[in-house]
Amino acid sequence: MLYQALGKLYYQNRSSYPTELQNRKTSPSAVTLDFKIHDDPAFYLAIPELLTLQGNIYQAYMRFQAIYNVLPQVAQNCYCRKCLVDEVVTTNDLEGVHSTRRDVLNVLQAEKNSKKNARFEGLIKKYVLLTEGVNIPLNTLQDIRNLYDDIVLPEIEPEDQPDGMYFRTDTVSVVSATEKVKHRGIVGESQINEHMMQALQVLKNPLHTPLAQAAILHYMIGYIHPFYDGNGRLSRFISSYLLSQVFQPIVAYRLSYTIKQNKKLYYDAFDYVNDRNSGGDLTPFIIIFSELVYQSILSLEDKVEDVSSQLREFGNMIGSIPNEDQKDFLFYFIQNALFSPDPLTLAELSNISGKSLPTVRKIVKSLIDGGLPLHVSKIGHANAYRIDEDQLADALSNLTL
Repeated sequence: MLYQALGKLYYQNRSSYPTELQNRKTSPSAVTLDFKIHDDPAFYLAIPELLTLQGNIYQAYMRFQAIYNVLPQVAQNCYCRKCLVDEVVTTNDLEGVHSTRRDVLNVLQAEKNSKKNARFEGLIKKYVLLTEGVNIPLNTLQDIRNLYDDIVLPEIEPEDQPDGMYFRTDTVSVVSATEKVKHRGIVGESQINEHMMQALQVLKNPLHTPLAQAAILHYMIGYIHPFYDGNGRLSRFISSYLLSQVFQPIVAYRLSYTIKQNKKLYYDAFDYVNDRNSGGDLTPFIIIFSELVYQSILSLEDKVEDVSSQLREFGNMIGSIPNEDQKDFLFYFIQNALFSPDPLTLAELSNISGKSLPTVRKIVKSLIDGGLPLHVSKIGHANAYRIDEDQLADALSNLTL
């Protein structure tokens, strides 16, 4: 980020700070917001650095779409599911909540008539909705509380659950690893209510780009800290949802993963604006949030571009297999191996192929008998199959089908 945060300028050159603060607030590129950060009216600057960055994001996304959309459907689904699982595990991990890929997969594969409430079920099902284009209301305080209850509340300790009509009534602080208080949330539920409504109004203002809206609301939830616990998971989910309204859901499923890879930058973004000398300038946060989205898309683009050539090569290797069912199922397993670390269940293979479960079992058994080294595991009560990516070349060369 080239843009200098006002808090840093204050400590580096106090004599020029008042002039720079005034220049920014009165700049023709200043966009004012209807809330305050500490005692300062919030604003951000639509500067060339930010506009160029947002332009780069859309260009990278168009490049990614061009290569992702021509992938076979199984490859797309496997990669999207892989990223969804990554996102759930990582957003929990960022809050010190332990979850595993198996936890997520068990919920994804659970039978529809299962009455057992698995851990993280609400969180996972909400992330799944992003692929279904379901509208999630973000208009009222009750909407925020409903979302919190669905995705976070089941994992919150009783003493940290909301004790107000919508939010908390007592104070809360954000502390560092050394127990130093870095930020104190808004005090008093009436004040929290007022600030949260102001934050939600950002989504209704067409003056802000969708990326700016997502960034501002993400910051405001962290700043207000309306709940005792779970604010981070809530804000990251809302940001993912807002991103899914602009980009394909797979982009939204990389937010927490990219944040974890850039944790210092992410938390610095909050510190820059939370600083009492920031003057209410949100520009650093919007730039860094946009940089994280940009990195997410670039990483997706690099992965798909790299693996697409391998997919073509392996597809050519099985082209001479005479049995069409075996060839099709081999290609399913190849796509899965290249785009996901997670196995495929028989039910998934049945859904992909349109064949009955008995037929799927027969085809899979014929591949195993022909020398395909499929690893068998359990997801819930179902058998699941996968071949390791590093075994593909040798395995396909030695098949006896």
